Amino acid sequence: NAADANLQGTITSTSTVSIAASQNGRSIDLGTDTIGRLSLTDAELDRITAGMLQIGNANSGAITVSAAISPALSSSLSVVTGANIIDANASGADITVPVLSLLASTGIETFGNLLEIEVNNLASAHTNAGNLLIELFDVDNAGVSVTSASTVNGTIQFYSSTGGTTNTLSFGTLTAGGPTSIGIVKTTPGNISLSNATAQGGIYVEARGPGSAIIHTSGAIQTTGSNI
Repeated sequence: NAADANLQGTITSTSTVSIAASQNGRSIDLGTDTIGRLSLTDAELDRITAGMLQIGNANSGAITVSAAISPALSSSLSVVTGANIIDANASGADITVPVLSLLASTGIETFGNLLEIEVNNLASAHTNAGNLLIELFDVDNAGVSVTSASTVNGTIQFYSSTGGTTNTLSFGTLTAGGPTSIGIVKTTPGNISLSNATAQGGIYVEARGPGSAIIHTSGAIQTTGSNI
């Protein structure tokens, strides 16, 4: 734990490397060295080799992704905060890593400014009191899987406009609590595969690309709202 970080050397572990501020509530900046925050640039993250790299914990303040990050030597990244995750990166994918987990107590991004991620697998994404708003990048057209995404009282929204012809967005378990909804939109060719989805509001799934399909693989799709 530290108030700030300045990684000049390397860190190597076969298990989990955790980095968090020593002060509860201190904000974290991923991408830019910012005064007053625990800051980690992409170059610093590239010096860490870990089975799992965890940034932040339940006592951390807001985490801002101010520039694109892509930990080169860690195949799995977990971003954890007791506040929210904010996208302040101007363009492209905010986070690029094979496996990603997101845990934010008060929300992941805002409407009109989704958190853009380039992953093979979004292992989990959870928020308690806010919305979960994510754009899935698939530049290599390999497909993206979302194992689990949930919010206690907020909207879940996934959007994808990359990946050209045959890629599939695969969703495991999606749960939106409160009077809220789940939305999945894919604007390019390729399928959407959906297993379990539960929302008190509506559930909206749209595959806009020519020849695309929406596939229900298993489980239940449930809503107490008026629309599926």
